[in-house]
Amino acid sequence: MNNSKNNQAGGVMLLVLIIMIIFIVIASATLRYVIRQSHETIDQEQEEQAFNAADSGVSYVYWLLDPAGGQKVVTDIQAVTKTVYDDLDAAIGTFTIDDIVTDTNEIEFTSTGRDIALPDRCQVIQVRLRQVEANERHVLTDWDNLVGYPCS
Repeated sequence: MNNSKNNQAGGVMLLVLIIMIIFIVIASATLRYVIRQSHETIDQEQEEQAFNAADSGVSYVYWLLDPAGGQKVVTDIQAVTKTVYDDLDAAIGTFTIDDIVTDTNEIEFTSTGRDIALPDRCQVIQVRLRQVEANERHVLTDWDNLVGYPCS
């Protein structure tokens, strides 16, 4: 009788050990998955902030050319780098306006946005604006997010 109890206790111990091993394997796989998802979410957030900074550069040039805004003409637009802030006045990134090509009533430029935390993360937007009539706002004629464009 005593021998039977020892066998049952050993069987229960073995069962508990197997369940614990399965739990540890599942827990470690879940933890790896959560960590990977966290890194991907952070990377995606940095890409979005870089894109928002580049889009701010496009808005900045559009404002400069607006008759009610900066009141500039296309030949006045020069390469510039500016910092972009969020609603709480925290810097989220920078944009650089460059590769400027102008015509009498048209401008083409590149806006490169960079995340403030990871400057090697960038988004590049190439834009063409055209003014149809004098003293009118410029119209967006071409907008291209250059995915995979090198951050130089």
